[in-house]
Amino acid sequence: MEQDSIQRSVNGAVTSGNTAVVFDTPARQLINGEGVIFAGHSTEYVISACTSTGFTVTPALTSNIADDEKLTRVDPFRLVEFDDVRDELLPGKNDNDPDVVRLYKLALRARQFLEEKTENVFKSRSIVEVLSNDDYCKTELMLKYRPAISVESVVVQYVGEATSETLDSSLYSLNTELGLIYRPAGWPVGVDHLTVTYTAGYSTIEFGDQQNFLQLVQIMHSLSPKGHDALVLASNSKLEKSFRSFDDLEKWMMTNFKRPRLRI
Repeated sequence: MEQDSIQRSVNGAVTSGNTAVVFDTPARQLINGEGVIFAGHSTEYVISACTSTGFTVTPALTSNIADDEKLTRVDPFRLVEFDDVRDELLPGKNDNDPDVVRLYKLALRARQFLEEKTENVFKSRSIVEVLSNDDYCKTELMLKYRPAISVESVVVQYVGEATSETLDSSLYSLNTELGLIYRPAGWPVGVDHLTVTYTAGYSTIEFGDQQNFLQLVQIMHSLSPKGHDALVLASNSKLEKSFRSFDDLEKWMMTNFKRPRLRI
């Protein structure tokens, strides 16, 4: 099996409006949720249904793709450009160097890990979340991610029922920073019956968050099997060392990024 790479070649022309793309070797599956950019195209696509030879793009292709056209993998929700990460940690190496490919995957997972732990989305995007409510008097719904910029819809559909109802948006309001939707009349009671579609994240990533993310990737790179800093001094003595752990990493994230909200 050939070495994994950041770039692939399209295997067969694909016309605008289609969603399925097939690529040539290496026969290595891409990662669901990452993105691709086709050479000469401005649209970035998020991919899913990944196999060892293809994937599905969202949205549908906005223009034709030629046979053998190059595609480049990207994190569609990146805080910083991968070129900046590569230049910081692996200067002078090209995009298809094995170490660079590993670093790309690590940066992708670092961003996912950061958002999951802090419950904070950085690059703006649409999110669909299914929620439950067991309290007739409950007037607030807490969304998982913040900042929640806008709510597109709240749909009520009970498990096993075919009918659904879209709630009137004039009857609820959104607290952006807290990620809370307030409905004075209270929320319907049920299990997995509220589907909320909302936009979360920032149109511009703050410089401080960019710098902290670069440092997060540096730490995770150091702790990886290819890293050089899994052991750190436990005291001033060079003989006393301890293993770094992900507990240390989480503490560092909670110091430098927003903490997750307390759920009662």
